[in-house]
Amino acid sequence: MLTNDPNKLKVYTDGYDGHCLRAQSYWPDKMPDIDPTSVTSINSIKKLHKKERQDSKPITFALTYAGTHITLMNNCGFSKEEAKRIEANFHKLYRISDEWIKAIVEEAKTIGYIPMAFGARIRTPLLAKTIGTGKSVPFEAMKEARSAGNAATQSYCALTLRAMNEFRKRVWDSPYIYDILPSATIYDSIYFFIRNDITIATWLNTNLIDCMRWQDMKELEHPTIKISSVLEIFYPSWKDVIEIPNNISEEEIKRICTEAQKEKV
Repeated sequence: MLTNDPNKLKVYTDGYDGHCLRAQSYWPDKMPDIDPTSVTSINSIKKLHKKERQDSKPITFALTYAGTHITLMNNCGFSKEEAKRIEANFHKLYRISDEWIKAIVEEAKTIGYIPMAFGARIRTPLLAKTIGTGKSVPFEAMKEARSAGNAATQSYCALTLRAMNEFRKRVWDSPYIYDILPSATIYDSIYFFIRNDITIATWLNTNLIDCMRWQDMKELEHPTIKISSVLEIFYPSWKDVIEIPNNISEEEIKRICTEAQKEKV
């Protein structure tokens, strides 16, 4: 939504599975049975080419955060030829995102910082002293550019912390102040301990999801793409995940959890 990259947006607007879309982009030669213009065909990679879909994930993570073919050689064990081919395919797929990053880095050379979420800034003193592009740019300045460019998007993980704060205020004002306790946060998730009580689970599902879907930032406005999330209950252990849809009743949550337990017997 920040970059308006069509190949990122269509995951949400057209229903593409992002991992499948990228896997096909990285290795089109391995998937002659896949039609790259068909959402249904692309999404079938999840079943037809499981290995390639799984193998695409560390590639995407490395290249999204300014890694190169050398990163892929070191982290994934690819040959130099294959790593370069995958790198080129990634940047072809996300050309618009690359242009967006390049533009904000160039602007930082003038203003001395890169803007982040909620009005924060990351200072770029080395870029402010840099002229030109490519090999003429000192290594440390390029390193600063990569870090700052990543921060521009990663800073929006603060949306998770904003949701956490809003939700905790709701808990404090509710009858469940001692029944829902924070456990941890990571960039896109919030974890809680809750009592084994269906009423509490229903209240949590309604209120936490409401906090998570907050989108009152001008740069995140979009006519169709809305921020969303889903509740997962881990019970009786971390390996046992029960997904709870949004806006469902207490009885529906009870039925889903009961059926999940029966499947384990």
